[in-house]
Amino acid sequence: MDTIVPGALAAFTVDTLVYPLDTIKTRVQATDYAERFPGRKGLYTGLWNGLGPVILVTLPSAALFFTCYEGGKAAFTSPSLPLVGHLTSQPGNAQAVAHSLAGALAELASCALLAPAELVKQRRQVAVASTSNASPVKVVAQTLREQSRTLWKSYLALAGRNLPFTALQFPLYEHTRHRLATAVGLPERGSGPGARAKAKPTDGIASRSRAIDAETEAARAAALRKMRLGPNASAADAPSHEGVAHYYLKAGLVSGSSAALAGSIAALVTTPLDVAKTRIMLHSTTKAASTSDYNPSTQGVLKLLARIAREEGPKALFRGGALRCAWTALGAGIYLGSYETGREWWRESGRQQAAAVVHEVEETVETLTQS
Repeated sequence: MDTIVPGALAAFTVDTLVYPLDTIKTRVQATDYAERFPGRKGLYTGLWNGLGPVILVTLPSAALFFTCYEGGKAAFTSPSLPLVGHLTSQPGNAQAVAHSLAGALAELASCALLAPAELVKQRRQVAVASTSNASPVKVVAQTLREQSRTLWKSYLALAGRNLPFTALQFPLYEHTRHRLATAVGLPERGSGPGARAKAKPTDGIASRSRAIDAETEAARAAALRKMRLGPNASAADAPSHEGVAHYYLKAGLVSGSSAALAGSIAALVTTPLDVAKTRIMLHSTTKAASTSDYNPSTQGVLKLLARIAREEGPKALFRGGALRCAWTALGAGIYLGSYETGREWWRESGRQQAAAVVHEVEETVETLTQS
């Protein structure tokens, strides 16, 4: 739950705040942008069109992504990983590859949920006459009637953009966060003397989970020893809670700024893939679609990008790139910053509950031994 709940809440926050920038970016990237919005008329109206389906699907997809990413990252960087575990468990290029693989697997899973919503979202964003007022279910039904393979092509297009983006973003994010956390002296989380491991803010979720479990069990065991041996037996101290708010603030700022930098770089590099994805998803809704045999969804991405560059100029490949970098930096900063802060709060709440239980047991022991 410490991964699922913060991830879902972070996704909801980002989708609501930065959605208008994504809408403008999508409209600018459309093939018939000049025809849809002559003189930019109507470009800045209806900026939240299509938000409903995205929120409905993004929450579970974000939870699925972070669950797969944290699990994959823990698995790929485990020293027990066959053949290469001793390499990927150490900071460096091998670990960056492990983070990329974890992100790629997480994207493949989450895109399966996102693709239908992304298709509906983009068609509603450009205010297509036949679908702008239709429900998401009707839009999907119409899409299936138009072309039975549209949803599959949309999934491929979405995954084709998100995989390189995530494979670039998350190694940059993890590396930047680690370096920045070291630079600002981000403290280790408090751990009792009986804990078998200390949890660092830059560790993966699995290792931190094991450390907290070890700490809690050690404190419980100490309390039980005290019950058996008497009031003079030593007991492990409860987890330290000093500087919790300060830690939250630092963790959120470090994660947010690292994510903003990594996200903007990855967004800029993958903008041509985003343009191709938008063209594929919007093709059947354009006026040219009914009069031209040109169908982006039947071509490879490279051929599509080559055609765009040839017919519209190389600059067309980066259309909407500045907007995409801006909203990705803002969105990723809020997204991962709030995710990390929320995750730490969630885990700290669990830590405090465990400490409260231990304290209650110790008080019961004191009462029993004194009576």
